Formats: sequence, structure tokens, C-alpha cells
Amino acid sequence: MEGPARRFYESSLKNNSELTFGVLKQKMIAHFKDEQSFAASFASFSSAQQYEHESIRDFSVRLQSLVNKSFSEEAESELSDSFRAKMLLSQFMSGLKQSIKAPVIVYDPSSFKEAVEFAIRVEKFQNLVCPNINAINSSQESELQKLKNQKSECSSKMELSVQQMALLNEQLSKLQTTGENRYPSRQACPQNNRQIICFHCRKPGHIKANCWKRARDMQNNARQSNQQSQNVGRPAREQTLN
Repeated sequence: MEGPARRFYESSLKNNSELTFGVLKQKMIAHFKDEQSFAASFASFSSAQQYEHESIRDFSVRLQSLVNKSFSEEAESELSDSFRAKMLLSQFMSGLKQSIKAPVIVYDPSSFKEAVEFAIRVEKFQNLVCPNINAINSSQESELQKLKNQKSECSSKMELSVQQMALLNEQLSKLQTTGENRYPSRQACPQNNRQIICFHCRKPGHIKANCWKRARDMQNNARQSNQQSQNVGRPAREQTLN
């Protein structure tokens, strides 16, 4: 005894010292008896649909169980059997998945058994053309595990590379800081300007291009050159006029 029957026995019948097999059987039947009405059972049957991953055979068995519950109290006559068979066939075709329902309706089977057999053939054909990607065999599973291991290994290597790059950047920053301290720039040390000697005026603190005396001398030279050119050209013009 296991499952719900065992739980019911341990909670309600275990402490009964006068319990016999007959009494146990009656209590079990009374406790687990399906007390659904005809309306509820027929509603379950008439609304039955094939589940997403349910096979044709499993759906047909489930549908037969539902129809037996719905029509269990019907008389065993030819009329009731015929009516039940038609209801079973109709609900089976109506409850199929759309990809299987259309071929079955076109085939137009005359009995429930014929409809189930044809639907199974359609299901097998569709599985061959479009196999279920969720069904993975052992070889595919091993390949998938290899890919997962490779991904994990690559992630570990990338993480190690990132750590090494961070360490190298830190060392490079330290080297740059040491170099700047060892060889300071001229802008950072303005006192070094005193060591610079101008080639024009021979005074420290600036270079020839920035020498103010050189600029003044160049202006004076240009002015003198203009005056000399004017003096040279004046007698020539006077002789021409005479």
C-alpha cells in the first residue's frame, strides 16, 4: 500500500484494532469513490484537449477513460454503444492539436480506432520531419556537456586575463610615476629657465626666438634699410626731372 491509500490508512484506519480486510476494502472504496455527477464528468469529456507534449496514444486512452466515466450508467444497448462511439470519435478529432487535426479531418475516419491509428501515423511523420528539439539523446547530451565545460574554461581564462591586464596597468602606472619624478618636465620646473642662455643677447631665461632685444634690433635694421633706399633713389629722380 502506498500513495494516497497509505496516507489515508495511517491517518484514519491504522489505530482501528477491529479492522478486517473486508472493512478496509469498503472504507477504501467509499473514500476514493468518484462522486462526480454526469454533468461534471461529461463536461470534462467534452472539453478534453490534447496537451502540448501528450502523444496521440496517451490522449486516446485519457479520452476513453473520460467517456467511460460519463456514460458508465448508460444501458448496455446498441444505441448507447453507438452513441458513445460517435461522441468519442467526435471529441477525439476535436481535441487534437491543430497540426494533426487538419489531416485527420481530411482523412475522415469512420471509427475511433481508425482515427487513432491514422493520427499516430501523422504524428510519427511530423516527428521525422520536425523532430522535437527538447528530446536529447545521450550523445547530444555529452556534446552539450562538453560545450558547457569549454564555456566554463573560457570564462576562467578570460577572468585570469583580465586580472593580469589590471596588474600590468598598475605596474605601468607606477613606472610612469617613477619616470616623471626622475625626469621632471621643464614646465613643471620653471627654475630651469635660468639655465637657458639666449644666443642673441647672451642673457639667461629665454631663447633666441623669444628674445625682446632681437625683435627690437630687427625693427631698427628694417627702419635703417628703408631710409637708405630712400636716400639712394632721391638723386636719381632729381636728375630725371632736370
